[in-house]
Amino acid sequence: MSIYTKVLMALILLLLLYFISCSNAGETDPYEEQSVTAVTFALSDLRTDIATRAWASVQTKPVPDRYIVMLKPDADAEEVAQREALKPSAIYKHVINGFAATVPQQALAGISKNPNVISITPVRAVQALGQQVPSGISRIGGPVSVSVDVAIAVVDTGITRGHADLNVVARTDCSSQDKKDKVCVKDTGDDVYGHGTHVAGIAAAIDNDIDVVGVAPGAPLYSVKVLDDHGNGTTETLIKGLDWVAARADQIRVANLSIGGACSNNEQMIECDDAPCDSTRDAEHKAVCNLVQRGVTVVAAAGNSAMPASYLAPAAYDEVIAVSAFADFDGTSGGNGTGTYEFANCVERDDDSFACFSNHGRTSISWRPAWASYRPRRRVLRFGAARAWPRPT
Repeated sequence: MSIYTKVLMALILLLLLYFISCSNAGETDPYEEQSVTAVTFALSDLRTDIATRAWASVQTKPVPDRYIVMLKPDADAEEVAQREALKPSAIYKHVINGFAATVPQQALAGISKNPNVISITPVRAVQALGQQVPSGISRIGGPVSVSVDVAIAVVDTGITRGHADLNVVARTDCSSQDKKDKVCVKDTGDDVYGHGTHVAGIAAAIDNDIDVVGVAPGAPLYSVKVLDDHGNGTTETLIKGLDWVAARADQIRVANLSIGGACSNNEQMIECDDAPCDSTRDAEHKAVCNLVQRGVTVVAAAGNSAMPASYLAPAAYDEVIAVSAFADFDGTSGGNGTGTYEFANCVERDDDSFACFSNHGRTSISWRPAWASYRPRRRVLRFGAARAWPRPT
């Protein structure tokens, strides 16, 4: 198996480590070794009541009067915006051609008639998806024993500057929606929230005899900040980050998105756009399509709302490897582990089963769970050193 394949499979399990607002019950030590790992499987036994409650925590309302205007390939974004008397807060050139801007409601109909406009998509909220420590690093066949040279873009809250365990080769801040920052800002974007650094450590913490080691030790990391210092962002900032990654597709092999948001702009649970890449009019979906077509593998969190992952983007898109959660109590296969773990909305008692809180896909794939375990020191957990990765059979 190639190093690239190992890194990709590692990223698949990384995405399992998230939660959406799942908190521990009782007085469980938050640093105690936990029993949740992940792999994508078929949809099973959907807990409708859990899903209904969890859906309420997902931000579904659009950002008022903010839109992403997707243009035909040969159109000039700034020229179109100027002609429509709009002031762009983001300009996209690589994953889509277009811009984001505040558009008054009364102007929407007129802009949609512009022959250069393909679609106008409301800006939606996205957020960091929380993470949980899994069990059993030996079970995933990791970490790899050599330094890895497969570049990973961590599209998240940024990566802490100067982290001794992480090989960050470039960073950019795409999280601003200020009109003066129409594109990402080079060499900025420190991680205040901590989520992106946590993700980066799981992916590629250096094998240097301190703390823990990532599954892909020393892999080059590109820090792409699309979420603010509270772990929140929008599809406007996410596409801006994907646009930055696409411009470096000759260097970056994998983009990790441990983030997501509802596809609907109201309180109804509506499935995400599933149109083919060549006909989709959804700006976020089109951006993902074009990034994948440039040769970058996109891995995304499926979510933790006990509902089909088809309600959460970007995990819902066919072009994305979406990862959901699997429960493990003993670090080995066979379903023989015993235990109980309480989450905010459900109780997990079944070893080697779908996690009770996890979102799931519609179709199964021929992977079995691949696992990892490490009982991290508090400093490691806090600053995001690596933990766990998967391996396909």
